[in-house]
Amino acid sequence: MQPRNEIDDKYNNDPRHIKQWEMTIEWLKQFRINKSGLDCGDKSKMTIMLAKEFKIPMGVTSHDLDYPLMEQGYYHNIFMFEVIEHLLNSLVFMEWAGRNLVDGGIMYLSTPINRPN
Repeated sequence: MQPRNEIDDKYNNDPRHIKQWEMTIEWLKQFRINKSGLDCGDKSKMTIMLAKEFKIPMGVTSHDLDYPLMEQGYYHNIFMFEVIEHLLNSLVFMEWAGRNLVDGGIMYLSTPINRPN
């Protein structure tokens, strides 16, 4: 399990992250993303980019995702980019997320290609 990255100005303004987020947004444009979204992990510049690009309200999680105690809601889109590798028990969270997607909702998930620094 990798330690959690701090979401601060350094993280949000890292050109590598910005480029990755821009590429992710471009990839997501092929899908019909509308109505509502949940960004798993702390709010970052990516959360803002998603909300702006797809014109949807975005919820965020900012607690330990190994204990999915967040308020119950139903989301049309759940985004989990490079978070799952930080969880002790990803299955618990994935089951929670699945229960919180509306019928036909989609979870978008990515993991890093390379080992984090």
